[in-house]
Amino acid sequence: MNIPPINLKAQFKGVKKDILKGIREILDEQKLILGQYCLKLEEQVASMTGAAQTISCANGTDALILSLMALGVGNGDEVVTTPYTFFSTASSVALTGARPVFVDVQESDMNIDPGLIEKAITPKTKAILVVHLFGKICDMKMISAIAEKHKILVIEDMAQA
Repeated sequence: MNIPPINLKAQFKGVKKDILKGIREILDEQKLILGQYCLKLEEQVASMTGAAQTISCANGTDALILSLMALGVGNGDEVVTTPYTFFSTASSVALTGARPVFVDVQESDMNIDPGLIEKAITPKTKAILVVHLFGKICDMKMISAIAEKHKILVIEDMAQA
């Protein structure tokens, strides 16, 4: 018996009318970016997360680059991250002029091994960029403690979570 891991048709069926209505309204408005729906999305995400402000991006790569730039990551800096991720993690770091420093993953969940992060930190380290994979969250308590100890910032990529 073949049981698909996800049934997108079934998921779509319940919200199909609302989604198609929204798409029609966006196309009628002719504002694919910076329109009322973009603003509404940002406001709803801010409300749900308790953030003072949110910025929607076209894709995860843009979001990573924007996050790194907002933290002041640039030429000569280093960002500790995982090698087990989509290529945009490392390329986003490189596009800022910084260098990705790879830390191996844990066999148990394939997330970055927090026990190895501290060994990878140098005076040039500006941030730790973690990627939560397969619905499993990285050990943020330990990672945050390491970042706080070294006075560096943490970016969490949840695109693959």
